[in-house]
Amino acid sequence: MVNVAAGGAEKTPSFLERHRTRIMIAQGLLVPLGLAGIVWVAVHHGDSISPRGSVGYLAAALCTLQLSLLVFARRLHTSLATMGIGLPVGATMRIALQSLLYFFLFPLSTGAELSRWAKIKAASPRSSNLAVLTAVSFDRFMPAVACGAISLASLPFVTLRGLGASNAASLPAHPVIAVTVLLAAGAGAAAVAIRRGWF
Repeated sequence: MVNVAAGGAEKTPSFLERHRTRIMIAQGLLVPLGLAGIVWVAVHHGDSISPRGSVGYLAAALCTLQLSLLVFARRLHTSLATMGIGLPVGATMRIALQSLLYFFLFPLSTGAELSRWAKIKAASPRSSNLAVLTAVSFDRFMPAVACGAISLASLPFVTLRGLGASNAASLPAHPVIAVTVLLAAGAGAAAVAIRRGWF
């Protein structure tokens, strides 16, 4: 198939464009085949791969993992929508899953963030670099702020070892952490409100 450019000149599709479907099918087949091969080699050499503990817990953990991937994709979709980048949920799901590969290949999640930025720009070329960068950063820091808020809310009900403080007395012992988390949450909420035009 030959594409026609805006100026009328013919543009020959690249190798990836011509074989995109075959490459996607190969990716879907090679990964499970490779995992099956690793298991076969391990068993062939006498290694035990029997799961420790209950198989039911293992199955529940796998189901929870799949559901968490859907939540991650939905969070990315919301972060992009906050910055005015409208991508379908399916597209954000694909971007989130594909970025996991680079998350494990490069340290400190740098590969995952760069992958998300590049894929979002490819899917929405009209979006500005600042909007994409802000959305990706918001998606990265939102879980940290949420975990920090939950941790602060639970401080009155726990005892912190080695600090000599318990229950409500432990909350004032960490004013810097509390103020940092609250400021980060407030800054994020203000950015969303300004972007949405609520102010």
